Amino acid sequence: MNRTQLVRRAGAALAVAGGLALLGLGLVGTPGCGRAKYKPLPADSTTALSVDSLAVAARDAQSQWDGGDPETAARLTARIVLADLRARAAQTPTLDWGARAAALIDSLNFGAEVQSDPCVMVVNLFSRSDPDRGSWPWLFSCGPRTIDTQAIEGKGLKILAVTGRALGAAIADSSAPPGVAALFGRRAAGGYQPLLMTWKRGRDSHWTLDQTLGPDSLGAFGTGDFDHGDSTVVLTVRSYRPTPRFEECPTCPHVYHEVRLAWLATGFVRLDERMLPSPYATFVRFTTAMSVGDRDMAATLVSETHWVDEASRLQFGAQLGPWRVAPATDENAREMVFLRGKQEAYRVTFAPRSGDWVIDGITPTSTSIE
Repeated sequence: MNRTQLVRRAGAALAVAGGLALLGLGLVGTPGCGRAKYKPLPADSTTALSVDSLAVAARDAQSQWDGGDPETAARLTARIVLADLRARAAQTPTLDWGARAAALIDSLNFGAEVQSDPCVMVVNLFSRSDPDRGSWPWLFSCGPRTIDTQAIEGKGLKILAVTGRALGAAIADSSAPPGVAALFGRRAAGGYQPLLMTWKRGRDSHWTLDQTLGPDSLGAFGTGDFDHGDSTVVLTVRSYRPTPRFEECPTCPHVYHEVRLAWLATGFVRLDERMLPSPYATFVRFTTAMSVGDRDMAATLVSETHWVDEASRLQFGAQLGPWRVAPATDENAREMVFLRGKQEAYRVTFAPRSGDWVIDGITPTSTSIE
């Protein structure tokens, strides 16, 4: 399909129920400058574009994605999405922003990650032909009179989840100030590092960055989601950190922790943190206890105490090289093969007990399984 056909298909996809009125585009193919790019589109800036004009707008955006300025391309794309949402939401107040934006962007053959919640959405735009070039997130939210949008911090990150509070009709039912929270992921060698950002709304409806929490608070690598409780929003992050004395690849088993934070009027604060039970986590705790000579702790992690004696005989507490799990092993498998150095391998079996796991077998085996 050539570009002309693509633009025609995009125009046809948007011409629904007698045509589409696109509101407030201001489509000019020039880069934004300074902080002006973060200014929301004025709610009273309204114009109507024909399908032909939309095709021109889509072509301009495509031209920018195809070797032009990606920031300009993202701005043009975001404003096409905004205009479409404003027109459709005026007819269907219960419109699912995320589903509509994802379908629209796909019809234009642009690249985007979309995360949404009632009255708020983040569209993370990128070039489909060159996704490693970066990404540009745009925030969409319920404004005083209509839907607003603006570019936000988070360039080059992956959007994982978004939520809002005291927005739209909910503003009268909230004791907390209006806010938006988004969980991003920063790509690193070990996976995605979670990064939480929140924004507060100024008098001009402009969102400004209010709080940032990174791996020190959330864990080195992981993901999470927001949950709306009875009175507050809770962020739950499932994450892991590198394990001492173990070699772990990004897709290997890990010891995961669950961190929960509550969104209070002053920002997100930690509620609690716990280690998530798994056979792999039990083995890590067991070998750690053996390495520091804590037999009492080790005894709580086995079905029978003679397995502590067996592990002692096999020198599980000695520094004889890093541990690693056999390839393609699931962290919740009841049987795992652990390797240490170049010559040692052990088949370890696990049994559930009181919501956790204990070791109920340790057998030397061949390293050829690797």
